[in-house]
Amino acid sequence: MKIVNFLTPFLFVSTSFAATLNFSTFIGSFMNDYAGDVAIDNNGNIIIVGETFNANGASYPTTSGSYLSNPPIGSNNSFIILITSFTSDGSSLNFSTFFGGSTYSDSGDNIELDSNGNIFIQGEGGITTTNNAYATSPIGSKDIYISKFSSDGSSLLNSTYYGGSKADVGYSMEIDSNDNIYLTGKTNALNFPTNTGAYSQNLAGGQDVFVSSLSNDLSSFVFSTYLGSSDDDIGFYLDVHSTGKVVVTGETKSSNFPTTTNAFSTNNTGGVESFTASISNNGSTLDFSTYLGGKGVKFFNDEMVLIGYSVGQNYPISSGAFDSVTNYGYLFSYANDGSSLNYSTYLGGTGGVSLDIDDSGNSYIFGKTSTSTTFSTTSDAFDQNWKSLTISKISSDGSNLIYGSFIGSTVSNNAKNLVYKNGNIYCIGNTQGSTFPTTQGAYSQNFNGNDDIFVFRMDFPKELDDVEISYSNSDVVLNWSEIPTATNYKIYRNTLPDFNSATNIGNLAPSGNQPSFTDVGILQSNLNYYYFVTWEN
Repeated sequence: MKIVNFLTPFLFVSTSFAATLNFSTFIGSFMNDYAGDVAIDNNGNIIIVGETFNANGASYPTTSGSYLSNPPIGSNNSFIILITSFTSDGSSLNFSTFFGGSTYSDSGDNIELDSNGNIFIQGEGGITTTNNAYATSPIGSKDIYISKFSSDGSSLLNSTYYGGSKADVGYSMEIDSNDNIYLTGKTNALNFPTNTGAYSQNLAGGQDVFVSSLSNDLSSFVFSTYLGSSDDDIGFYLDVHSTGKVVVTGETKSSNFPTTTNAFSTNNTGGVESFTASISNNGSTLDFSTYLGGKGVKFFNDEMVLIGYSVGQNYPISSGAFDSVTNYGYLFSYANDGSSLNYSTYLGGTGGVSLDIDDSGNSYIFGKTSTSTTFSTTSDAFDQNWKSLTISKISSDGSNLIYGSFIGSTVSNNAKNLVYKNGNIYCIGNTQGSTFPTTQGAYSQNFNGNDDIFVFRMDFPKELDDVEISYSNSDVVLNWSEIPTATNYKIYRNTLPDFNSATNIGNLAPSGNQPSFTDVGILQSNLNYYYFVTWEN
């Protein structure tokens, strides 16, 4: 709790806002079903991609009118791609479709939406392509695909293979403000597509990272470059800045991975190390490159926030970090030129699997842990008893664990991805446990067997932390700075420091002036009062 302008013994402004499980659902068949990625459209619909094993009449749910509501011919005893859209409250399906289904075992690994709501998925396998595709036929021994569907899941708009003549793997996909597609992963192909003027047109050795940008119709690439060293290198995750600059993070086994002179760390201390690199918006220049990276990265303004894990490196922990002890998992932030760390903290547990950032720079992390002793929960946690999945919300400077909770069943659980949007986090993964928490009214509370996909939404009220409190006669007056994107403010009051049981005493629409709310006559009673102010957009 934060006390602001402590003027009397009984007036507080609190920033303790408990998260609530809005909905949680299973989806799957009696065979194995695996989640790949999740995206949220502008109406709050939840769209997932993954794969399901088609054998013995397995019946992953699909909908009529979707692109492919029945398993593809010839796909028996193999994994086929699934795309499923849930309504915003998680109660029903908007659509659900199969895709792929060749003699390959296909995967649905990544999903993104463009500005028109079209759905892009990426993975590996054998798929249907379209006439104007960059490549209409398989290229190598293991092929990347990218496919574009209409927002209602009924039509395949564009679809292509992408890569070189050997085995290529895509690990991350993003879409920029111009609706171009970005990919990173690994390749050992000498003929992976690159362009004249790219940072590197040549495989450096072993497996190299690739960073590519493709047009929205998937007919051509905007740029494509290798990034690597004489040994194996992998690009795990990328994010795209509003300027088009791309930051990629991953792993290298080499001591000669390309670094830049201003980099935070230019020396490999031995063995497998992680890296973070920034590439210009046309793929021609390595803006910075440094050892020390991870498995997830997001831009916050011009800075980069990452989640990492121990691969033999010593991550420097900053003074004031919320966790300087556990030596498990890392959350850290780079300055925009990669020359210094803004902060670095341990995470606890085994570490983070997926990361997203809210408008205030707070980090939300979906992770795993094999022990209850290295992960910290907060008093308002959804579940303080050990489960193998974890949710953390950490302040923008890495100094404060705002929220920490276990979640999952008592048996095997796998965290896959997390997306933050409008005060809510959406998480997907897999579980083998029927005790995974579900909610009344969700699409399905019934576990189907083997590995099932879970999807849940947890709501985090968007708190204000600069509220000033004063009083006049018997009135309490609250003032705060205008949030440019806010459409409504809500003011709550309680006699306890508990947001969940607080009473909403007023709403306030933005006016362009400094917001102010008066709680009239409240000081006539001799009670302690806690005030909570949230905002919506």
